[in-house]
Amino acid sequence: GGDAKEILIRCPRVPVRAVVDAAREDRTLAAAALSALSSRLSSKSGKADREAFAKCAGMALLEEALDSGHPEALHSGLSVLSSLARAAEAVPPPLAAKFLGRGLEMGAPPQTQTRAANLAGNLARHSDSYYPTLSAHIPSLTSHLETSSDSGLLKFSSFALGNMAFHTSELYPLLKGSVTGLLRATRRGDAKGRANAAGALGNLARNGGECCAEMRVKGVGTRLLDMVRDREEEASVKSIAFFSLGTLAVWKECRGK
Repeated sequence: GGDAKEILIRCPRVPVRAVVDAAREDRTLAAAALSALSSRLSSKSGKADREAFAKCAGMALLEEALDSGHPEALHSGLSVLSSLARAAEAVPPPLAAKFLGRGLEMGAPPQTQTRAANLAGNLARHSDSYYPTLSAHIPSLTSHLETSSDSGLLKFSSFALGNMAFHTSELYPLLKGSVTGLLRATRRGDAKGRANAAGALGNLARNGGECCAEMRVKGVGTRLLDMVRDREEEASVKSIAFFSLGTLAVWKECRGK
């Protein structure tokens, strides 16, 4: 029966392919299957499971589950895709875009938005190959930085935007508009979030000076220096802010403020 099938798919010893096949045969199990797989795929020992998921019909299951409209399917699917992207497993760009679009919607729960932001950051972790896919989601991530008070969402939105600036300057014209939000994030949330925001600001000068005039006008250099001088700020945050200051200092357009 259904209960027996659900117990089966939640058993960590059941092969990934069997879990995916069972969930595709019975669509009512899709959300539960993704929830069970998300923890398996994110573990350090989950390399074989990630490879198996990518090789079987895992991506098809993700899309079918998302189309079902089940809230847990979106939530767990974002975690599954993020685990794959973090481990440099290939994620189909159209599928990534579909999950990001749903996950980053302004009306989505903060926890879902946070998972979507983390997915965006992991897609940009290893290379710029997903930049074309991610470019459409920069306004949503920027808006969250400017309006949200959720520390997780601020942390992972900064993480995502920072990675989108890390490899090349391709997205600088779009990322330039995120400076105000990143500055706000340096004053809110937890230490890791503030460090992510400071690092992202430095990355906006890592590959060229295109964003420097905007950062100078907005006082990015002054804010980073204040973070370094702040006796109450954590050492890890100060270190990132100091490194970003050095990156900005390379460009004369950034110096002065």
